[in-house]
Amino acid sequence: MSELFGANTIDIGGTSMLLTVTSASAVHLAAPAQTPGSGRAAVLEHYLRSDDPDRERLLANYDRRALAEPRWSVTTLCGREWSMMIGGDGGTVSLFRETAFAPTCRRCMAVVDRQFPKPAADDRLALVARLAADKVLESGHVEVHHVPADQQTLLRNGVKKLLRAATSHSVATHVLQAGQITVVCDAIYDEQSHDRAAEAIESLATFNSESGLQQSPHEPTERDWVIDWQQ
Repeated sequence: MSELFGANTIDIGGTSMLLTVTSASAVHLAAPAQTPGSGRAAVLEHYLRSDDPDRERLLANYDRRALAEPRWSVTTLCGREWSMMIGGDGGTVSLFRETAFAPTCRRCMAVVDRQFPKPAADDRLALVARLAADKVLESGHVEVHHVPADQQTLLRNGVKKLLRAATSHSVATHVLQAGQITVVCDAIYDEQSHDRAAEAIESLATFNSESGLQQSPHEPTERDWVIDWQQ
């Protein structure tokens, strides 16, 4: 007889969390009920006892007793009432859902993040944040490459804090790809673009009569908007 699978869970900090769905598409987390036996089942009883051939087929690879255990909180970590467990190793348990092995609800994941201690700031964090903020004030944008994963949120928050103290303009930070942070202030960028255009026009209008050369406007160093965390 092939192995039967239990509830579709993931371990977070030593606690099993059930992967669940609501009426929306996101995959949520449900924690164990505070009192053992007082929660709800991973799959509602009427589904487990259904004589529907499709339902029988979908649950064929699952241990129904495990799915029926009343061990889960009735709401997700983000406070929503969930409808059922989403299928995992045993296949989908719904005709309308694919399997899933990780949560996608940002609010649930934010709750999980708050349960872990904040990472310690790296010794170079303050310097990189200051360099990045200065570059944004100068040109309106900056990219910081090779930022360690545990320092990315700290860096983004640090740069925004410095810029809030220096300007009233709104600032956006993004993680473009692994280890790469971008910070953009559209207002400063637009101002600098206007100033650069004005300087270029003025420079082109200035003619050196002795040498016959035109004065070239200042051109920024190639990729001078990039800061490397490792350097």
